[in-house]
Amino acid sequence: MDEIRRAYRNDTPCGDRPARTYKHYVISPDPGDAVSLDGLRDLAVAWARDNFPDYEVAIVYHDDNASRIPHAHVIVNNTNLATERRLQNPDPRALKHNLQTLAKGRGLSDLDTRERERFGGRASHRGRCSVYRAQPTATEG
Repeated sequence: MDEIRRAYRNDTPCGDRPARTYKHYVISPDPGDAVSLDGLRDLAVAWARDNFPDYEVAIVYHDDNASRIPHAHVIVNNTNLATERRLQNPDPRALKHNLQTLAKGRGLSDLDTRERERFGGRASHRGRCSVYRAQPTATEG
């Protein structure tokens, strides 16, 4: 990933801001789903392919939390291999909804359905739930 950024000069600062070299996302399934490693891998790879098809992506799976719930860390390099341009901030809601759709299609819990059930047929956008967090974490390089 470092070589690609260097080759396309995407490792240099942008104006007075340091270069963002990657985006970090966490996919954390509902504990009640008891997702297997293969199931999590299938979900994470499908999500990365849908949303970052022209980027280098690294995915790490582990269950280091207290409840031993498997989750995936998805790291997306900042360089688009097709256009050579830097990664722009994707729409977090679009990323989340795509992940929800993929989860539901695999028989896993999806936040969209849960919110509709909880709020009488309509989704609430007031609260945040981390059933599937397709949101960038605080660690961006």
